[in-house]
Amino acid sequence: MSDLRGRSYSAVGAAKQVKKLATTISVAGTQAAIAALAVTMWRVNFNCKIIGCSLYFATGGTAAGPGVILQRSLAGTGTFATIGTFACGTFADATGGAMTVTETSCIAGDIIRLGVAAGTAASTPVIGSADLEFIEEFVTA
Repeated sequence: MSDLRGRSYSAVGAAKQVKKLATTISVAGTQAAIAALAVTMWRVNFNCKIIGCSLYFATGGTAAGPGVILQRSLAGTGTFATIGTFACGTFADATGGAMTVTETSCIAGDIIRLGVAAGTAASTPVIGSADLEFIEEFVTA
């Protein structure tokens, strides 16, 4: 059996997919920890493996220091572990880049959180968009 893309049914599970995580998020003022920041979160609703995250910055930073982090929380625990990072520093508007991400398996109910840490009003970039890359992991009975 084939899907509309011409691959066999068994190959569909290995296809990379993209989930839009954010559009236009930023913070103002000095922030030392992600807990104090405006962030975006996604509750995972199927088993998958996070394999990457691409970012586009609408406004670049003007001072060194901030970073974008991607975190994962096990369902219901409230404890987050960092699985991806991107050091911003000083860069021009309309800069794009890929986070360094540790491939991480997630189960339905886990939370993925993206935010900017350790920025200031002068250095915090505006994230124009963030695209999470993943592979769905099918469970067979």
